[in-house]
Parts: sequence; structure tokens; C-alpha cells
Amino acid sequence: MPKTCTRCPRKCSGIGRGFTGFCGAIIVDDYGVRDKYPWMVTAITTSVIEKIPLYHFYPGSWSINLWVPGCPYTCKNCPWSAVVNGEDVGKLYELKKITLNEILDYFKQVSANIVSILGGEPLIHEWVAKLLSELKAKGIRTVVKTTLTVSSSIVEKLDVDAFLIDIPILAGSTPSIGNIIDNIMYIGRRGIHYELLLLIDSTSILKWTKILEKLQTIDKDTPTHVQIVEPVNWKTIKKIIDKLEATGFNYVYVVGDTSGEYSTTYCPNCKTPLIIRDEYGVREVLLKDNKCPKCGLELKIIGGVSKGKQRRTLRLFASGERILWSP
Repeated sequence: MPKTCTRCPRKCSGIGRGFTGFCGAIIVDDYGVRDKYPWMVTAITTSVIEKIPLYHFYPGSWSINLWVPGCPYTCKNCPWSAVVNGEDVGKLYELKKITLNEILDYFKQVSANIVSILGGEPLIHEWVAKLLSELKAKGIRTVVKTTLTVSSSIVEKLDVDAFLIDIPILAGSTPSIGNIIDNIMYIGRRGIHYELLLLIDSTSILKWTKILEKLQTIDKDTPTHVQIVEPVNWKTIKKIIDKLEATGFNYVYVVGDTSGEYSTTYCPNCKTPLIIRDEYGVREVLLKDNKCPKCGLELKIIGGVSKGKQRRTLRLFASGERILWSP
């Protein structure tokens, strides 16, 4: 009888031995469903948390980033899905086996604050959930970048401090926005911090407003990052920003903004700049105990701002990122 994987909505089935799911990273066969490359990553880097991008979770802190291959979607312009599409990730990438002790050593070497799990869709891997629990037991904060469309049973078991929720508004086979919203509501009820990343390409700009309607139920204090993955004129990007703000979103950012205007955190009440950023991260902090110094509004910022540490590190790594391991 064929076995069926329920880790994502594709529900791949396999008979015999060695059948690899569409994500390229999960085996589905007579023996059940299991990770094909447990505890293996494509790269390990360090960066400031703003590079993830997360702006309201320990701003200015330093993160170790584990890049995990495998994704069940075929979003246009995504480097993870574009090269997989059902192919075995072990044939596409040079993978490195990692251990918890190695991660802890890297963490200590760079004086990091956070471990981030990035890549295609990391949560399809059972070992990732286990790693998150082990890091939590060590008192280390964790972040996961995810589409959040994996099985609800996976989400319920996760022990993680923050999510960057990737919403690809792109051509190709993209995740269901309905599944994403359901899981966002769940983690919101659990009190887990999350931020949104809206990926938009030139072919999807006209239909993205339908997605905006689905986002109406989300807390309007949710930091929302807009990333245009193809060249688009600034006038079009500004229309997207204006629509998000008109819908009520208080914190709208543009990924890769070099001007600082759309990477700076403003008070939603009096519009005073509170956390000023440049392309490398935090430049100036005007918050007083997470409150606006002008009107006293308290912002939903998790953790203190590590501006001093970040600026010292960036003198060493001007790009804001350092590669610890890569093939």
C-alpha cells in the first residue's frame, strides 16, 4: 500500500524504496516518511537580524543562519524551487552535515544572539523541529523563515521564538494564502512574534490586491516587508506601500531600500523616526524603553536594540554578512 507524506499540501505518495517527494528532500516509501538529508545544510552564514529581514525582533542583533534545502513549491524567481522541482537536493547541492555542538561553537565564535533557519521550506524537515527544541533547551533564541503552509500538526509542536512568514505573490505553483492565514492566526494566539515578507514579481503586481484582502484579519502592528524580485519602477512600489498603509498596516518596509526612508521604523501615532536604519542595519535608536519619546506610544518591539555591537561588527564585515561555511 503506498505511503503518503502529509508534511505539506502536496501529499506525495510512494511505493517501494527510495521515492523522493516533489520537495527533493523527503523520502516516501514502504518504510514510511522520513528526512532524506537529516542535519544537512547548504551553507552557514552570520548576519545582522535585519538581513533576514526581521526589524522588530531584537533589532541590531547578530544571527547565525542555517540554509536548509528542499521546497514543495515552484515560485518563479525563487532560487530554491527553481532548481529543485522534484529533483533530489543531494544531487543539486553540496551539503554539510552539522551537529548541535558545531552550531553552538559557531554561535560562540561570532558572539551571536540568535540562530535562524532559512532556505526553501525548512519546516518540512523533522530534524529542524528537533534542532529548534534543542536550541531552546540551551536558552538560545530561534527564528524560522517559512511559508507556514506545512501541516498544522508540525506548527503546533514547534518551539520557536519568531517567524518570518514568506508570502510569495509570484508566478508558478505558490502556497495557498488560506493555509498561511490559518497558521498565522494560530501562532498569533500562542503569542509568538512574527513578521511578514511579501515577495512580488512584475507579473503578479495586478493580482496582489486580492492577497491584501486576505491579510485584513492580521494584526495591523505586524511588521510587513515588501520585496520586489524583478525590476519595477518606484512609482509601482510606492502604490503597493500606500495600499498597505491605507489598509491600516503601521509598519511597512521595503527590502533593499538604500535611502533609509522605508527601512526606518516610525511612530504610527506621530510619525517620529524611532529606529533609523541604513542598508547595513541599525544606525540610530531614538526609542526610550520601547516608547516614542515624543508622544509616549509604546511600540511592539521584542527585545532591546543592540546598536553598539552591530556597528562594531559591521566594521569588520561591511556587507553585513559573513559566510562561515559554503561549498
